[in-house]
Amino acid sequence: MRLELSRRKMCSVLILGVPSLLIGCPGRESTQEARVVSLGAVSDFKEGDNILTLNRVLVRRRGNALSALSLVCTHQNCLLRPLVQGTRADGFDCPCHGSRFSSTGEVQVGPAKVRLPYLKLSLFEEKVLLHPEEEVSVEWSLSVS
Repeated sequence: MRLELSRRKMCSVLILGVPSLLIGCPGRESTQEARVVSLGAVSDFKEGDNILTLNRVLVRRRGNALSALSLVCTHQNCLLRPLVQGTRADGFDCPCHGSRFSSTGEVQVGPAKVRLPYLKLSLFEEKVLLHPEEEVSVEWSLSVS
């Protein structure tokens, strides 16, 4: 089967189609909104380490400060297992390839070479929101009352 294209059709495809590819489709945003996940009310987070396996994050509460540590191994993205002692995580290990991390996310045993990232938290109407794609510094925390 042979497809016949007239000169007119070919020109219209080139004139209309190529600029659309370069600029993007009209009416569509070219940037994506950042993903945000609600983790629950501020009162849901007890003092110490709160492990949220479903969200793959540890939320640490120290007084009126919250911080979030990713529980995804930096080697090949496996979900880490917490090594728990009492009410706090004493570190994390990776069931996939054996990496170990300290309770603050530092690599203790490879093959992982990069520490666990801390992730941004925010508040909206007394709900704690996680921004899983936004890393923050180790010292960063969200002030809650």
